[in-house]
Amino acid sequence: MSTERRDFDDWFAQSYRRVLGSVLIVCAGDMPRAEDATNDAFIDALEKWDRVSEMDSPRAWVTKVAINKAKRSWLHRKRYVDPVNVDSVVASTTDPESNIDLWAAVSDLSVKQRTAIAMRYVEGLSQGDIAQELGVAPGTVSATLTQARAKLRVELEGEAV
Repeated sequence: MSTERRDFDDWFAQSYRRVLGSVLIVCAGDMPRAEDATNDAFIDALEKWDRVSEMDSPRAWVTKVAINKAKRSWLHRKRYVDPVNVDSVVASTTDPESNIDLWAAVSDLSVKQRTAIAMRYVEGLSQGDIAQELGVAPGTVSATLTQARAKLRVELEGEAV
């Protein structure tokens, strides 16, 4: 096995679960769609590994690609996705002690807000990195996260913002 392929395999093993967790949140718990999009994005990364491996954050790139693939598949099929399977999201993205109510509330956010939440809190990207990966202004990311957190606060604490 080549060194380049071994590097990819190591990166894949370290990154797959986290990327899948982010995509699963964006997909509102539709595990088959999240897995398909994630797998396709990693295939793209492997095909372009010489370029992707040189990026500041290959995982952020593959997450963005996977999220875009998931969104396209959703629009293409034009079907309703059932509310999130909270147990799947929690098991895929966090430890079992997680707040299940939080993940249920996240599933009620818009796709744009779920994407920002996933990239910020699951991927651990800064607002600037999210803006760069999504091709939007940092202020847009900030506003999206602020709105998402406000909605979550109302849902989880019953407080109006």
